[in-house]
Amino acid sequence: MRDLNFEIRRMDNLHRAWGVVKANVLASGKDEFRAQVEQISRNPIGYLRSIQGRLQRNTFKFGLQRGVPIRKKTGGHRPIVIAPIENRIVQRAILNVLQSDYPNVSSRLGEIPTIIRTRTSVGGVPERGVPDAIKVVQEAMDNHQTTYLRSDIKAFFTKIPKIDVVDLVRDQTKDADFANFLAQALTTQLENEEEIKGLVHLFPTTDSGVPQGSSLSALCGNIVLRRFDKELNGRGITTIRYIDDFVILGPSERTVRKTFLSAERILKTTGMEAYDPESDPGKAEKGHLKNGMDFLGYRVLIDSVMPSRTSRQRFLNDLRTTIRDGKRRISDQISFDGPRRAEKTYVQILDHLDNKIRGWGDAFSCSTTTLPFTQLDKTIDDLLAGFDDWYAARTRRLDGKTKRRARGIALLSDTPFHEPSEDTSKEFRNDQSVSQAS
Repeated sequence: MRDLNFEIRRMDNLHRAWGVVKANVLASGKDEFRAQVEQISRNPIGYLRSIQGRLQRNTFKFGLQRGVPIRKKTGGHRPIVIAPIENRIVQRAILNVLQSDYPNVSSRLGEIPTIIRTRTSVGGVPERGVPDAIKVVQEAMDNHQTTYLRSDIKAFFTKIPKIDVVDLVRDQTKDADFANFLAQALTTQLENEEEIKGLVHLFPTTDSGVPQGSSLSALCGNIVLRRFDKELNGRGITTIRYIDDFVILGPSERTVRKTFLSAERILKTTGMEAYDPESDPGKAEKGHLKNGMDFLGYRVLIDSVMPSRTSRQRFLNDLRTTIRDGKRRISDQISFDGPRRAEKTYVQILDHLDNKIRGWGDAFSCSTTTLPFTQLDKTIDDLLAGFDDWYAARTRRLDGKTKRRARGIALLSDTPFHEPSEDTSKEFRNDQSVSQAS
């Protein structure tokens, strides 16, 4: 039987991994690797063949990463690790293997598929997410588990013991080469240590921690917290975890508190700890669902589930930012003397807003009341009307060509024609010679 490293370098696996990496980069809009991804897209098979060859010869090396300390509103920094495109593709290919549901692969993964299928762990898991978490919360409420304690795990990704993850993978797969390659994929080597020298300690450059930003990180967390997910469910208690956020639901404050103390003991064995609502009320909370609970962007009450106030405000702020940036692009287009065919202006902005609105609605499809959506629609109508009025006033006196560019409808005369290269000209002349000779 072929080893699991063979499964990593299969072309169909690398191609699927590339598809995910490409989509994530292009969707981000700000990723510094966007231009590289667009270049690779011209010949992805050749690029992936290069990676495949090095994987096959055991000469593939993970490139240095860049550490980006993101300042948090609550103070401190979140250490994000930005990896080269090649790293991301291979890491994603490893993840595809570890999460594979193909019988000839999953049968070689031991208990890992069972860990992934844990019903109350819904983050970083294929085909599961926030809606599944809300569904489990609703089922717990139906079973009279209406007292809650919600918290999250401190500095989660920087505390994950990656040695334990690698050891479990080695033990379950019986494939030392695969486990060793996983260890390489989880190693963080920063290229900009001098630039962030005062904050290097925040990044997982030692045996503790996995790179936040890697596609493998969430799975590592799920592996390390398998005991947490197993032992904190049952006997009238439901504990739902989404990566580092979790909520304990039970019939009384006493049982919920007792379960939280058990959670603290389990986390301590992995070097982690959670915020306690008694000492960190800004980071954790407890109460009864009759008064409501915010969890994963939802406001959950006994008789209703809806988007939280914070989620709604962030959504509207995002739309306002999109419109503000759109106005700037349209103004730039109007003032620019020359063709700008690729610029996203009025119709593209409307399409972008439509995609945002549809996506946000889909994300909160577990809501049981339409009132917040109706209220949001009224505000969105006002935002769109204001944008339309601004656009009409801004373009009223424009000539036809400039107005069309501002609208976002391409002009054929703006087509970026290119001079033929020497090779192309030679081919054309040869074609002509052949045609004349025949």
